[in-house]
Amino acid sequence: MCPQVCTNSAGSYTCSCYDGFRLQGDKTTCLECSGLNWGPNCARKCSECSANTKRCDRVKGCICATGWTGAACSQDINECDQTGICGELEDCKNSFGSYECVCKTGYKKGSDGSCQDVNECVTGLNNCDRNAECVNTEGSHLCSCKLGYSGDGLTCSDIDECALGTDDCKQECINVIGSFNCYCRIGFRLNTDRKTCLKIMLPEVENKCNSTSLVCDLLNGGCSINSTGDAFCFCNSGYEFTNPGVDYTCTDIDECQNNNSGCEQICTDNTGGYSCTCLTGYKLSSDSKSCDSCNETSTWGQNCANGCNCGIGAEFCDRLTGCVCKRGYSGIYCTENINECLSSPCLNNQTCVDTVGSYKCTCPTGYHIQNDVCVDENECVLQTDSCNQRCINKAGGYLCSCKDGFVLTGNTTCQPFDECALLNNNCEQICVDTGGSFYCSCRDGFVLNSDQSSCDKDYDPCANNNINCSYGCVLENNAPVCFCQLGYELSTDDSQTCSVVYRSVQFTMTTDYPYSSKMSDPSTDEFKHARVDITAGLDDSYSNIPEFLSLTVDRFSSGSTVVQYTVVFNQSLSDSLIIETASVTKNITQIIVLEKPYSVSGEIFVSYKTTILEPLTCTLCGSNHTCVILSINTYECRPPLSEIESRSLFMEVTLQKTFNSNYGNKLHLDYAAYEVDLEQAFAAVMTGVEDIQYLNVTDFRHHTEGVTTSLVVIFNTIANKTLQYDKVLNILVKIETKDRSCIDIVDTCIALYGSISLGNTTTALEPVICSTCSLIQDCIQDNQTSRYQCVNKPTTEQTASSATEGTTTVEGTTTTEGTTTTEGTTTLEGTTTTEGTTTTEGTTTTVQSKSSSDLILGLGIGLPLAISAFIISMIMICMCCRHKYRSDSESTVQEQSEDDWKVGPAFGRFDPSLRGTRGAFGTDLMRQWSRTSGDKYHRDQPEELVHPYFGPGSLDDFTTGADSSERLDFAPDTTVGEEDLEVPPRRSNFSWDFMFDMLDPREEVKIPRPFVDAEEADLFRGKKEKILHKRDSNV
Repeated sequence: MCPQVCTNSAGSYTCSCYDGFRLQGDKTTCLECSGLNWGPNCARKCSECSANTKRCDRVKGCICATGWTGAACSQDINECDQTGICGELEDCKNSFGSYECVCKTGYKKGSDGSCQDVNECVTGLNNCDRNAECVNTEGSHLCSCKLGYSGDGLTCSDIDECALGTDDCKQECINVIGSFNCYCRIGFRLNTDRKTCLKIMLPEVENKCNSTSLVCDLLNGGCSINSTGDAFCFCNSGYEFTNPGVDYTCTDIDECQNNNSGCEQICTDNTGGYSCTCLTGYKLSSDSKSCDSCNETSTWGQNCANGCNCGIGAEFCDRLTGCVCKRGYSGIYCTENINECLSSPCLNNQTCVDTVGSYKCTCPTGYHIQNDVCVDENECVLQTDSCNQRCINKAGGYLCSCKDGFVLTGNTTCQPFDECALLNNNCEQICVDTGGSFYCSCRDGFVLNSDQSSCDKDYDPCANNNINCSYGCVLENNAPVCFCQLGYELSTDDSQTCSVVYRSVQFTMTTDYPYSSKMSDPSTDEFKHARVDITAGLDDSYSNIPEFLSLTVDRFSSGSTVVQYTVVFNQSLSDSLIIETASVTKNITQIIVLEKPYSVSGEIFVSYKTTILEPLTCTLCGSNHTCVILSINTYECRPPLSEIESRSLFMEVTLQKTFNSNYGNKLHLDYAAYEVDLEQAFAAVMTGVEDIQYLNVTDFRHHTEGVTTSLVVIFNTIANKTLQYDKVLNILVKIETKDRSCIDIVDTCIALYGSISLGNTTTALEPVICSTCSLIQDCIQDNQTSRYQCVNKPTTEQTASSATEGTTTVEGTTTTEGTTTTEGTTTLEGTTTTEGTTTTEGTTTTVQSKSSSDLILGLGIGLPLAISAFIISMIMICMCCRHKYRSDSESTVQEQSEDDWKVGPAFGRFDPSLRGTRGAFGTDLMRQWSRTSGDKYHRDQPEELVHPYFGPGSLDDFTTGADSSERLDFAPDTTVGEEDLEVPPRRSNFSWDFMFDMLDPREEVKIPRPFVDAEEADLFRGKKEKILHKRDSNV
């Protein structure tokens, strides 16, 4: 067959080659053109190319160097014809094969390569007169004559200010080159301002002027003598005699009355003179009378006081307003470029390019203007591309691609790749690369089949040798050697058996690449070109896998474009390599084909080691997960039930529905459809159950009466699973016990068969109806309906007694755990509870159901009640003990109530309430602890101290220790010392002391009791006895 181009003809075919290849003598093989020829069948010679050729391409011929064009690269390109090729301050000069941008006059290249202004006044590159001043401007300069000279700046001459009357001397003026000097008449000297004169005392002048009858105006003139010594009167410059010869008074002359005094524009009369001025935009010339335009001196404004200093963006310097900017510039000196492109002035797909001071509308690269619209240039048609095989035009450019059997390198060049080395071929035995293609051949003893790839056995070269090769045998050095077909390897154990080596993975994906019916035929250019382009788009995705060897597209089919391709590796497949390759493929969401993205949609399918296609999602699930189809091209990995068991409830239900064999295949759409229906049905009845994460069907099984379904309800947390158990249980019981026990599935209520089971694990499912059985009932399965029901146990005296004595009822439900049934007789012994059931001799099974929430509920209520009862009991015991203790104390007080020492009157009346006899904790301390002189309870009584524990009087009732009989008594003649005070603290009868002794709080929270230092009463004065007043102990 032809390796490149095959042209069919009647009864035969003809082989031809791509451009850049030459058909060999066998009329089949194609070889590349040598370096001396190019074009179709290598018919053109590279010697036709001129010296301006960069290289000779075997497909396109002369590839011109930059700046040259033409078939032989002999035509110079005038780059200066391109608008904007040089900068605003540059001029373009074309040269052979190139061009140069040079700075305009007045500019030179700076260190940064840009054109910068030359200051001619500094560098001496000006032609101004020596009596002129040089003023630099942007790109040029100006010359203007200095003060005292007139001219155009290039030539300047002296001005006679004295003759023109433009001097400002008060008396006399003498002209000098470039200026003038003032001097004074006899009898005066020049002032320091070198213009006015001061009178000096000269005798000869004074004598002459005083001896005459002349009356001179000494304010605006004076008297002097002439060369003959005669005196005369004179007026200062700008004055004249009012009546010459008669009156020598000097009056001001209005020079402006006489022909504007020679001023070109404005004449202003001053006292003793005049001045010429100019309009705005003009400057008084060096003759002080004429006016020069500011434009001549690169200045503007009043008297040209402002320098223009205009930038490159100035059209000119207006003598009134200064720099006038060109279009595209702004700023005082017109140096700021305006980016006109910000206003989007270009239309019809043209691109705006901002330039210095302007902008231009151009077409993007790869376009040209046609009827003021940018139109794409087809470089492939114009042959202005640089591709050496396939050129694909695109908007604004082109792309290079290759023909089948070649790979693109460097964006433009196609190089042949070795399909044989990359295992990118379908040869059964031998692959021979031909540079851009390959062909298959067979070993000795085999012949090539008509499909040009497989080999048929012809004879056995090793027939006379004692060897049993499983595939084929050849003689090497007259010794038989077994060999295997490509893709197989010879066993190292016996060197005779061949086993397959899996080195490739095949994928099938759906894309939106435009499909053509010709793409299904591998012999068409459409197939070959799409194969090359899509292979290039996919190849980069796998190139980072170290074991990756090659990728080739095998076939295309319709349905958008379904692409089937094979990824080949340099080693046999391992589980990790399969997963890595599948992960890479999963991330392919689009294929870039010739710079255009095409989306990948739906599920990708994979096959390896077998021809069975598997969803890619399922491949990535792993062995311990379950892959389930959700809808067309949508699959899901579900974790093993053991991972979610702790927060899941499991159900099992059998519905009287015809079983579909596809229900057993979790990757079949029938499974997905029925799964969705059931999940929606159970989700609808579970609306009152809280915190459900999701509900799934886990299995469909065939049952003689229908379909048995296993479901799992997964909660977000373990705790919520426990709390919601009873709700789920009650819902399922309600479904099973209603008049018509069925499940609504797609508007049809499908009847239940048997009972619904529920459990915390998949192996501990119990019929939900059993949870309703009382203690005196058994949960028994009906053999005909397979449904469980609660049946009263057989009644005997023993069981009745046991039922009476040993049952416990919570919320109206009696539960008996662990009943053992033998030969139909139920026996209950006392209140003993045993878990589990035993069935013998064909009797029905008794099942008791428990909810773990019962235990939690019991503990939640029982424990707080038990703790509360214990605390109340302890308080009551303490109260009883205290009551007994207080009764004993009262009896002691009554026995010792006699006032032996008559201290009552001294301490007030006795208040037994302070002994703690009223109420559990005595009376109000704050009311008792006070001096009673202003107290409503003790008015009109002598001031007395009310003790917070004893009341008035009865100090000797204060006892020490635990025994109230231990009293602190002092004899009348006893002297109380400090050692006597160190006695154990007395305990009062106040109720809080008992609590204090019993509770014993920390020291830092004790409340110190106040103490009273009582003075001796009057009735004791003179007696030897003293009564010790002790400090009360702290509470």
